[in-house]
Amino acid sequence: MTILASAIENEIHQLIQFQIETFRQPVPLNSFQLQEHHRRSEKIRNLSQELDRMGTLRVVEQLKKRLSQMWGTMKKRQGYKGFVIEAHATELKSGGFSVEFFIEEHSGGGVDVTQFHVPNSFATIESALDAALQGGRAKIDSGFEHGPMVVNG
Repeated sequence: MTILASAIENEIHQLIQFQIETFRQPVPLNSFQLQEHHRRSEKIRNLSQELDRMGTLRVVEQLKKRLSQMWGTMKKRQGYKGFVIEAHATELKSGGFSVEFFIEEHSGGGVDVTQFHVPNSFATIESALDAALQGGRAKIDSGFEHGPMVVNG
């Protein structure tokens, strides 16, 4: 747990303890005490949400790191001559990797995306992604046909 998370957790515990002490009073709460109770309740809720968010972000970052270590980078993006090329590698059950790439053309009206499948398989993620990026650059240089998908690109 980080220092900030520990500090938030301590503050939540202090606020909860104060809420308990407030309710243990033998007399009914006056309007000021009731307003303070609501303020503390809101603060407990907000701090708890922040603590949850911090924990979730930490778990997501740890998961990304583990997956990256296990599988390497499965996706790469590269800008080229006003286009964006995005390569996606997929591990094959038989071994190796297949790859496809997308060419994005950004304009005032939105983004046009054309998908290309590379027919070869590759021994490594890196070689698959690099081949797809190279194929994307070649398609852009040759003036590719825009459309949703081009097979055997």
